[in-house]
Amino acid sequence: MNLFDLAGLIGGIATLCSAVFYVPAILRRQIHPHLFTWLIWSLVLSIGAAAQFAGGAGWGAAATAGSALVCIIIAVLSVKYGEKDIHPSDWVALVGALATIPLWIATDNPLGAVILVTLIDALGYWPTLRKTWIKPWDEVVSIYAISGVGYALALVAIRDWTWVTALYPAVLLCLDFALTGVALVRRRLYTRA
Repeated sequence: MNLFDLAGLIGGIATLCSAVFYVPAILRRQIHPHLFTWLIWSLVLSIGAAAQFAGGAGWGAAATAGSALVCIIIAVLSVKYGEKDIHPSDWVALVGALATIPLWIATDNPLGAVILVTLIDALGYWPTLRKTWIKPWDEVVSIYAISGVGYALALVAIRDWTWVTALYPAVLLCLDFALTGVALVRRRLYTRA
């Protein structure tokens, strides 16, 4: 195993470890994950990991695969313990994401697939971003920060840098850190309820 593989493996482990902070908080009912976000992310990350492996990302896809597993677990827990305040814009994000999946299936181009998967994943951020803006203390920020670090390591691990192998983890890195930033800024403005 070389340095690239090691970085990818550590990134994958980091994304799996993020569940250590998030899942207990769900079970203690300290946070209420948004089912739509985690459902979209479960689907998208599974697709993204498969596309990265097919595109030659190697261990660079480990963070995406680890995140997919974490998202599936959280989506299942969200059915019982998740956010119950579902807004029309959340439905738009969910329907938009789900409607884009057949386009991905019809796409026989790896870059097109990665672009569509990235778009779907970005739509998945909306329900949780909206919820975090309103309830900044209802998220475990560390999961997004750790996930962002995992994607940074995934980018380091990619041996063959192409749009197919690098676009998805690069966008997820930015979105994870953006969500972390929104939560932290909103927490400074509003004390815990």
